[in-house]
Amino acid sequence: MERGQTVGIRPSKRRSTDCPDFPRSDGHQVVTARGPRGPSMGAARRERPPTDGDCGPANSGRGTCRRLTAGGATVRQERTPPWPNPHGQTATEDTFRHQNRPELRTLLTWTGGRVRRPLRGTTERGTPSTGTAVPRPHLPTEADMASRTGVGRPFRSPLGRRAVLATLAAAGTTALAPLPARASVPPTDPPAPRQMRGLWIASVANIDWPSRTGLDPAAQRAEFNRLADEALEWGFNALFVQIRPTADAFWPSTLEPWSQWISGRQGQDPGYDPLDFMVETAHARGLAFHAWFNPYRVSMQPDPAALVPEHPARVHPEWTVSYGGKLYYDPGVPAARRFCQEAMLDAVRRYDIDGVHFDDYFYPYPVAGSDFPDDATFRSYGAGFENKAAWRRHNVDLMVSEMRDAVRAARPHALFGISPFGVWRNATTDPLGSRTSAFQSYDGLHADTRGWARQGWLDYIAPQVYWHIGLPVADYAVLAPWWADVVRGTDTQLWIGQAVYKSGAPGQPAPWQDGRELTRHLTLNATLPEVAGDLFFSAKDVRADRVGDFASMRLAHWRTPVLGPLPARLDSGPLPRRPRVRVRRDAGAQGTATLTISSDPTGHGPHPFRYAVYRLPDRPGRRPDARDAVLVAVVPGGSRTVYTDSAAPEGCWYVVSAVDRVQREGRPSHPAR
Repeated sequence: MERGQTVGIRPSKRRSTDCPDFPRSDGHQVVTARGPRGPSMGAARRERPPTDGDCGPANSGRGTCRRLTAGGATVRQERTPPWPNPHGQTATEDTFRHQNRPELRTLLTWTGGRVRRPLRGTTERGTPSTGTAVPRPHLPTEADMASRTGVGRPFRSPLGRRAVLATLAAAGTTALAPLPARASVPPTDPPAPRQMRGLWIASVANIDWPSRTGLDPAAQRAEFNRLADEALEWGFNALFVQIRPTADAFWPSTLEPWSQWISGRQGQDPGYDPLDFMVETAHARGLAFHAWFNPYRVSMQPDPAALVPEHPARVHPEWTVSYGGKLYYDPGVPAARRFCQEAMLDAVRRYDIDGVHFDDYFYPYPVAGSDFPDDATFRSYGAGFENKAAWRRHNVDLMVSEMRDAVRAARPHALFGISPFGVWRNATTDPLGSRTSAFQSYDGLHADTRGWARQGWLDYIAPQVYWHIGLPVADYAVLAPWWADVVRGTDTQLWIGQAVYKSGAPGQPAPWQDGRELTRHLTLNATLPEVAGDLFFSAKDVRADRVGDFASMRLAHWRTPVLGPLPARLDSGPLPRRPRVRVRRDAGAQGTATLTISSDPTGHGPHPFRYAVYRLPDRPGRRPDARDAVLVAVVPGGSRTVYTDSAAPEGCWYVVSAVDRVQREGRPSHPAR
C-alpha cells in the first residue's frame, strides 16, 4: 500500500518504493492506566500484559448511550509531558486545543443510567443487519443543506441515490474552484455517533516517519510528537503506523533485525524503543494505535547477501524468492508462513496496541511477462489442489485466518483488519464482482478479500478505493456501494481507504485538482449506512493538502466529534469508571464553563481512555431527556482532566461519560452546572 495511480496490470516504479501503478496508496497501546505517570518521552519501556481491569473482554452493557455531536473549546489535560499546541502557539505542558464546532442535537436514550441499545439484528442506525437490502437515506445537495432549518435535524433530500450518483459523477468531471482551508461550508447530515477517522503513517522509504534516516532519537521523537498533535488537530481518532515494513522491526524484536528505515542501517539499535514510545504518545492524546505489518516482503532489493548476516532470510534461503527486483518470503512454504506470524506476534504480545493491520501486499503484484517463481514450492506443498492459483489463495487464507486467531488469543481487545486493493473481481469475470474493468486482487494477488469479510475473519475491511467518482474502469460511486453490499449482514465493519496523495498531485485527472473530490466521496458514503469510517493515505499528504481537499472534507463532514468504532464482539465487558464532574463559570468571560473531570479512584472497571462531554440546555432532573443532549467534545481520559467550553449557553448543564480503550462507554456522571 505504498502508492499507485492508474488502473492496470503493469506496475510502474514510483519514488523508489514498491508501489505498482495501481490505484492504491503509497508508500498502534500502552495507556499506563492513566495513572500518575505520563507517557515516557525518552526511556524505552516494555508493556506489561493486559488485564481485565484495563480492557478485558467482557462487559455488562450498563450505561451506554448513542449520540451525535458538536462543540469546541480549550482542553487542559494534566499529568502529561509537554507537546506543542496544534495551533502553533506556545503551549504549557498540559494544554491542547480543540477547534470550535457548531452545535448539533443528539439522539440519546439514557434511562436511569441505562441505555436502550439497538435491537439485536439491527445496526447502530436501526437498519436490518441481515443480508436484506434496505433503503438508503437520501443525500442533500449543498443548496439543500444551506437552507435546512432546525439545529441538528438532518435534512432529507428529495433526490434518490441514483440521482445523487449522477450529480456526483458530473461534479467529478467538472472543474470547481478550490476551497480555502478556512472557508465556511454548510454542514452535511450529522455523522454516525461512531466513526473511524484513521491516518496512515508509512515508514518504508521514509515516506512519513521518520522523515529521513540518520535522525537522532530526540529528533525522531519530536517528529512523531508533531504528527500525533497534528492528527488530533485534524480530527483523527486513530493512527495506523507501519512498524514492520520489510521483515524488520521498529521495536527490539527477538526474531528480526532493527529496521533500516529507523536507524539508517539494518540491525543498528536506534537507542530507544520506537514502538513503545509511539504507543504511549498516541494514547496520551486519546488516539488509538494500530500496528501496520507487511507479512511477506523482505527487502526492497533482490539480493539476500545485502541483508545483515543474522537475518532469518539469509539463515533460511529456502524460504525466500526474488521477484520483480525485490525479495519476499514464499507464502507457500509453511515454515516461512509460521515464522512471519511469530515475528509479528512478538509485537502483539509485548506492546499494548489497539489493532493489527495488513495492507494490500500478499503475493506480489505481477510483473509483466514473469510469473512468481514458486513451481518447486507448489510441487512440494501443492498436493490436492487442482491448480496453482487455488493453492496460492489457500496459502494467503491460512495467513489471514491463523493471524486472526493468534491476535485474538494474544490480545483479545485488539482489532484485526486488512486494507486490500479496491477491486476484488470484475463482474465480467465473476457475477459477484463489481462493475469495473480493473486489476483483480483475487486473481492477481491471490487475496480473497470478499471471502474474508463474508466469513467473519476480520473485524474490519478497509478497501483502498483510490479512484475518483466517474472513472470508467473503477468508479468510486460503483465500488463504495459494492463493498457496502459485501459487509451487509456480517460483523465486519467497512472503512474506506481514501487517496489524499492524489489530491492536487501533478498528472492526476481533473476531479483530483478541484479540491472537492474527498468531500464528494464522504458525501456518497453518507448514503451507505454500512460505511463506518475512512482511512487516509498518508500523513505527509494530509499535511501538504495541496488544493485544500482534506480541509474541505473536514469542514463538510468532520465538524462534530465522534467516538471510535465499537465492533460487536467487544460490546460487552466491564465498563469504565463513572466520572465525577465539577463546573466553574468564569464571571469575566461570558459563555465560558470550565469542567474538572476526575476518575473515581474507588470505582471498578477500566480507567478512562477518553471522556465524552455532553451539554444539556437546562436542569435534566433524575431522568435526563437525552434527546436534548449535545456531545460537545471527546477529550483524552486520565485521573484528572480539565475541559473549557467556550460556547456554553447560560443555564446549561453537563454530564460526562468515560470511554475505555475499545470504545465502550460507561454510565454518565451526575449532572453538573
